[in-house]
Amino acid sequence: MNPKLIIVHATMSRHYEDIDTEKLWVRSILEGHKDIPYHFYIRKDGTLTQHRLLTEPGHHCKGHNNHSIGICYEGGLDEHGYPTDTRTDKQKRRLSDLIETLGYVFPGIRTIGMHDAHRHLDSPCFNAHAEYTKQ
Repeated sequence: MNPKLIIVHATMSRHYEDIDTEKLWVRSILEGHKDIPYHFYIRKDGTLTQHRLLTEPGHHCKGHNNHSIGICYEGGLDEHGYPTDTRTDKQKRRLSDLIETLGYVFPGIRTIGMHDAHRHLDSPCFNAHAEYTKQ
């Protein structure tokens, strides 16, 4: 796989919900995936886990899976269930560092949010393209 895009997602869970990797796996199975569809997952405490090899397509963004790397962060909804950038400082740092590293590995790769690929979706609840184009 020669990725051209990094696509950022949110779990679309309330900021106080705890979505560990086991819960993420269960949610993924219930949504019809065979496993966690993202390459990377970032918890609120900044913990980063990898769920797919970079040589393996994800299953996170229809029409873009064969040329993208999927990163999902825990959160995305406020206490009322409205889409909101709920990233913690630790998540922001980890996401920034990961995107920077992937940029070294795959020169020219661009970062977008899931909503940039599919306009009817709110995820990742912030403008990933604008925030990470600087990197």
